[in-house]
Amino acid sequence: MREREPGLESTLAELGESVDITPMADGWDESMRSLPETVRFLARGEIHHAREYCGLPADLEEPLVECAGRIAENPALVRLAWHTARRLFDSPDRADFRAWPQLRAALGNGEPIRDGRFTAGGGAFYLIVALSMVRRVASVHVELEIPADVTRATCRQIACFANNYRLGNDGRLGLFRRQLSWLRNYTDGRLFRLGRFEYMLKELDDRLTLFRDRTNGRYLALAAAGGLYDADGFAVSEEPAAAGSAGDAALGAFRTRCSIDDRRAVGHPVDPAGRVLPNPVTLDLGRWLVVLKPEGTVIDLHIPADGRMPLDACGDSMRRAVGFFARHFPERPAVAFWCRSWIFGPQLEQFLPPDSNLVRFLRQACLLPVPSGAGSLWFIYLRDDIDPANAPRENGFQAAVADFLASGGVWREAAMVYPLDAMERFGAEPFRSDWTAAVG
Repeated sequence: MREREPGLESTLAELGESVDITPMADGWDESMRSLPETVRFLARGEIHHAREYCGLPADLEEPLVECAGRIAENPALVRLAWHTARRLFDSPDRADFRAWPQLRAALGNGEPIRDGRFTAGGGAFYLIVALSMVRRVASVHVELEIPADVTRATCRQIACFANNYRLGNDGRLGLFRRQLSWLRNYTDGRLFRLGRFEYMLKELDDRLTLFRDRTNGRYLALAAAGGLYDADGFAVSEEPAAAGSAGDAALGAFRTRCSIDDRRAVGHPVDPAGRVLPNPVTLDLGRWLVVLKPEGTVIDLHIPADGRMPLDACGDSMRRAVGFFARHFPERPAVAFWCRSWIFGPQLEQFLPPDSNLVRFLRQACLLPVPSGAGSLWFIYLRDDIDPANAPRENGFQAAVADFLASGGVWREAAMVYPLDAMERFGAEPFRSDWTAAVG
């Protein structure tokens, strides 16, 4: 019978960590009761299988195996690794790992990946835990009858996250703690990679109602009631905003209203370029069909950071998603794609060439302004608290964003909606080309 395991506080003390245990305490006792004699995901064979399956380069394997060996030899690290995996994949509630320890005292910081000579440090601890998702995802996908190529592509997100860590940590091996919780979407069988993008089904929150003109097929969106927008039609946060964020209120701000009955809809139209207009319009529901309304099912689109986004690849991925969800989840028919991201921020059209991949993609959909701040800049620079004057300029896009911010530009996110029945027009900017006629 296993002796009583040390508590979380004493475990962290063994590891030289003095962090607050509160974010980690949930489920610790259950984890210790279920702790096996040997943690399978620390074994060489398991790391080889997971590394190869998710597409991590082969030269990372030995440093990962060596790090896993150091973990396996340290009972305190074994306990924490097992608890981390359980909180990530098995707990009923989602965990936020940002406050979990960096483990530099126990595992070091690691040497950068240069010239084939490097070592794994504390960041690799979380990458090794993340790799344990591979067998879980494969098992769930077998039950859902998901094709094997989709399973492999879905597991590639670990390689994407490892690359993020490398770029944001001077070339080191690991995984950002803040991104760890996202992996639960894959082991829950919700999120799937299909070509360039990832997708999952969700119910649309109270953002907009989308209509289609029965006479000519044109689309028009009305913003949900109660939204606050500035004089330019951009969303305003109701909370105190950080300096320079899109939440700074301006004169002429207005609050939207929207009412829909059996005969008509009255509300503020959404300019597909990412603004809400201050003057309401009235739609005759004998002419305008409701295509999407709040709580309707949408295919939520997510964009892995592992390559370019040529328009053909974007369209191919979206068309593949339409068939995939109709085939594997017929009980939840979706009517539109949905995504919220900085990639749809209307400011991109101000400083990127019109033929750039990002601009061409965002121009296909109807963009809805959302309350925004500078937090999404993390995905571009992989660092917090970006100062435009000192922002990294490691590629042309980072430099263009830094120049835009330094010149006083406001960083915004946006949501996009794209109805499934418009996929045959993808590439022709169906919302932009029809916009004037739709509101006229």
